[in-house]
Amino acid sequence: MPSSLPPVRLYVMGAGWRTEQEWPPARTDWQTWYFGPGGTLSRELPEAGSAEYVHDPHDPVPTIGGAILMAGGPDGGLSWQPGQRDQRPLDGRTDILRFTSPALTEDVEVTGPLTVVLHASTSAADTDFTAKLVDVHPDGRALNVADGVVRARYRSGMDSPGPVVPGEVHEYVIDVGATSLVFRAGHRIRVDIASSNFPCFDRNSGSGKPAGAVTEADFVSATQRVFFGPPHPSAIRLPVIPSPAGRNQ
Repeated sequence: MPSSLPPVRLYVMGAGWRTEQEWPPARTDWQTWYFGPGGTLSRELPEAGSAEYVHDPHDPVPTIGGAILMAGGPDGGLSWQPGQRDQRPLDGRTDILRFTSPALTEDVEVTGPLTVVLHASTSAADTDFTAKLVDVHPDGRALNVADGVVRARYRSGMDSPGPVVPGEVHEYVIDVGATSLVFRAGHRIRVDIASSNFPCFDRNSGSGKPAGAVTEADFVSATQRVFFGPPHPSAIRLPVIPSPAGRNQ
């Protein structure tokens, strides 16, 4: 490869191809967007509070789009097709918490790795927490951007499994992958928190048993509580690229 080529070439969804000298770009403005009461998402730290949902592994949140290699779906529809898909078919579910920003007053480019820091408790012996970044359009369409999952007992890493104490608040760091996308003015940034995204991610039985030893008879419903504000500020960390910042097109 010729040494004159920039080390990074990326496609910014909504803006086209661009080159960079490093990854993530050195000019990145790492912004913390906090979850808040009433499903708010804001750069302002909210008052302390929490929100609750019940996860039933018998009825997991179905996968709609994303980085998957499946097609079709149980209903023959688009539910298992990869890529960006409208998430509105999930709107009626009560086992998803949604945290949504106000409509953006200007374009916001998000380019780089995404991380959710979740402060949460569970009633189960083990559980999963999933996070999904969503681009909500003015017409109501809600398109997935990236998603990730953490298994509670592996919150300190795969090499350091630890027990989950029911009812105790733990910090969970969820790797939501990386993206490069311009959220347009008038759109809203949303983060969906749940405990399943099936079959993209295997269901957690909630029993604490090893995955290979579990049957549906072991499935346990779990009451999940997500905390926000001090001292448990759940949030997403967004890599925002200042505009125009002399972008190298």
